[in-house]
Order: sequence, then structure tokens, then C-alpha cells
Amino acid sequence: TSGSSETLTSRQREILTLVAEGMTNAQIAQRLYLSEFTIKQHLRHAYKLLGVKNRTEAVKLFHKNVL
Repeated sequence: TSGSSETLTSRQREILTLVAEGMTNAQIAQRLYLSEFTIKQHLRHAYKLLGVKNRTEAVKLFHKNVL
């Protein structure tokens, strides 16, 4: 089942927005002054909350619902 954007933290929404814009984890990490590992952790938790398995599914859900 798909989660709600309300379950995401503001940081997770920010990262998912950048993912949807086509940025890589490394680019996002640089932009937000975080490590790439931290970006991956945020994404893993966001995927779990949203009920998606990967980046592609997350982006599709993002475009469908504009998290």
C-alpha cells in the first residue's frame, strides 16, 4: 500500500523532489551538504514509508501525487 506524503519528513520530501528532478545521490549530497550515505538512508526510509521498492517507483509516485 502506498504511504502518504504526511508520513515523510521535510528532508525526505526535499530529497525526493531532487530525485524527481533527475539528480543523482552524489549531486543531492553535494547540494544539501550531506554525505551520500545519509542521502541513501533518507531514501531507504522514504521508500519504505511510501511502499515503493526503488527510485523509479518513488519518482512515478512523486509525479502522480506531487508529494
